[in-house]
Amino acid sequence: MSLYSFIKVEKEDLNLIKTIAKWYSSEWNIAEETTVQQITNFPAAGLPFQVIMKADNIPVATAGLYNHVKLVDFDSRFSKYGPWLALVYTTTENRNKGYGTLLCKHIEEISCHSGLKKIYLYTSTAEKLYRHLGWEEVERLAIQGREIVVMKKEL
Repeated sequence: MSLYSFIKVEKEDLNLIKTIAKWYSSEWNIAEETTVQQITNFPAAGLPFQVIMKADNIPVATAGLYNHVKLVDFDSRFSKYGPWLALVYTTTENRNKGYGTLLCKHIEEISCHSGLKKIYLYTSTAEKLYRHLGWEEVERLAIQGREIVVMKKEL
């Protein structure tokens, strides 16, 4: 594996934020302006936060810990959960190299050091990965024809 590093994205990191915005637009059709605005409005400390992972000094993956996720907009009963590991993304050419695992573990460590006892996520595509990382199923549901699993991780 390459030499890798993690960077907590700050609002001044405009080039990194634009990179993340392009990734999210390409992967999930999230408007680039939405991502830029969201990340630049994050507080300097606390939640939410975004992390970018670099391999050999090249951005390869990103994810964040959020207080609010889209799932809550679909079903408000999930508002009792949080914070949420969300928008975990690895560039296409760097998938299946272990970067997503390392990134998730890094965010779990930050969460634990921040005093959090548990964090949540939801996925329709990566349940196997998260189970392997020790996440437990909370609930399954169908949204817009996709099976979603809500998971939690005790820290």
